[in-house]
Amino acid sequence: MNLTPNSSKNTIKSDYFQDILEKYLTLFPEELDKLKLLQEQISKEHELNTRSNFVGHVTASAYILDKEKRRVLLIKHNALGKLLQPGGHMEAEDLNPLETAKREVEEEVGINTNLLKLYDLLPGQPLIPLDIDTHFIPANPKKNEPSHFHHDFRYCFWLETDASNLKLQTEEVSEFVWVELSELNESPQFKNVVAKVKELTLKNTPSKFFYEVISNNINSGKKLNSIIVTHILQDRPILLDALSRQTNLQGIIAKPNSIDLKTFEEVKQNYIVLDFTKENLKNIQEFDKYIKSIEGKVVLLDIGGYFASIINKLAEENPNKIIGVVEDTENGHQKYEEINKLNIPVVSVARSILKENEDYLVGQSIVFSSDSLLREYNRLLSFMECSVLGYGKIGKSISSNLQKMNIKPMVYDVVNSKRVKSINEGNKSPEKDEILEKSDIIFCATGSKSLDIHDFRKLKNGCFIASVTSADDEFNFDFLESEYEKEEVHKNITKYTNTANYFYMLNSGNAINFLHGAVVGDFIFLVQSEILSGINYLQENNLKPGIHELPEEYKESLSRIWLKYFAR
Repeated sequence: MNLTPNSSKNTIKSDYFQDILEKYLTLFPEELDKLKLLQEQISKEHELNTRSNFVGHVTASAYILDKEKRRVLLIKHNALGKLLQPGGHMEAEDLNPLETAKREVEEEVGINTNLLKLYDLLPGQPLIPLDIDTHFIPANPKKNEPSHFHHDFRYCFWLETDASNLKLQTEEVSEFVWVELSELNESPQFKNVVAKVKELTLKNTPSKFFYEVISNNINSGKKLNSIIVTHILQDRPILLDALSRQTNLQGIIAKPNSIDLKTFEEVKQNYIVLDFTKENLKNIQEFDKYIKSIEGKVVLLDIGGYFASIINKLAEENPNKIIGVVEDTENGHQKYEEINKLNIPVVSVARSILKENEDYLVGQSIVFSSDSLLREYNRLLSFMECSVLGYGKIGKSISSNLQKMNIKPMVYDVVNSKRVKSINEGNKSPEKDEILEKSDIIFCATGSKSLDIHDFRKLKNGCFIASVTSADDEFNFDFLESEYEKEEVHKNITKYTNTANYFYMLNSGNAINFLHGAVVGDFIFLVQSEILSGINYLQENNLKPGIHELPEEYKESLSRIWLKYFAR
């Protein structure tokens, strides 16, 4: 944002404030209604930096935190008789509200603003305030001022030195006090600001990372609507918050086998959770009806190809409404790839270099969760014959992590060149039937029906089966329950038995790592940021139908931002 406004006779033009407000509302869309008067005055090109505008005008103030970032400075204004943050009206020499806030701090409390560090909500865009508050000012007969409104642009600073030598400007201020943030949290006047201050003062928070990411994703046009298929895990509210700031989030479809109940309750309180599943989506009518009820264009965010079976028909029924799909997983990528003549653009992050970091950690968590569960059942992975079906990025990570445990796994892939690669990387690669007959545990990492009834019949007695994805994607269970008796022998371990053989299914055939939260650390935010940028890429480019990947410059930018917040 240009720091030098267009001005005439020391009047800042309304479009200058419009730029600030648009960015601000991107971060805090829930405040749209309370800032309607400000928006209206901007649209009518009011002179907002002059206090003679008695509809309403802009003021600016400063929340100053002490060196430990635990207390905030408040001063007692003589005119109002209240403890408030330093602040006041814009003067003719002030180029922007940030300058006003700094000037008022120097005048009212005598702090040299060179000793203050500004908290940037959006790095590189210091004019975006922490908070904008429109409040009523009663008439002041002594000054011959009628009642009006202040649009207070509130900035947050912290003091880099000791606060012992403060000077009061006694004409306006009679006292000052440092107040604990926890005390201010009880005040309706300060509560909104305190919540933002607490979020800002947390070092390297994912929220700050996403703030910067979505600030680069803002499209000057109308916000898109979005519907997302997602796991409901503990990290997900952060993504949903960012998505709701970047788009109008119209609904969440929860993946049923990866739901943290406490997180789910939080999500249901804040967002629309839709009653759709992978199966009932195949009957397009109800979902199509929901899409038609949404005003404006829609982007679909997918995990595992939930929309793949209906996407062409959905696009036909809603011409020019669905701008595209952003797909997260290799499994889903393959489903869209299999569609004959895909008639809508799909941005896939499944094969992105950024995704490789998550995939490696997923493989690590698969091995960890399997080992943990087997230990509960008195079995040790180290003494088992281990195999991996599928030598993609996750399968490769599983085998690599098994090797770190001094286990040399057997690996099979339908692509022979991948089998060759697996041998070169220290694995064995017999035929699939030999793996089925010899393995004590098989990690299934194909995402594409790695085992069916014919394979189950060939399994070695007592073999354990672990999956990296949903059971309905990884396995064909047709005829299984008609041939095998099913018994829960331990929490999350199911035994299947018939007269020929028996085997165990871990976590009902669903992703084993979800038993322990599927933790992949801060790298998950990198992948999620690529999904958000995929929305922007769809919106800004008239992409042809088919599968697309984000350009390298997008990935490089996301990596740079991620390193800023999470590099150790």
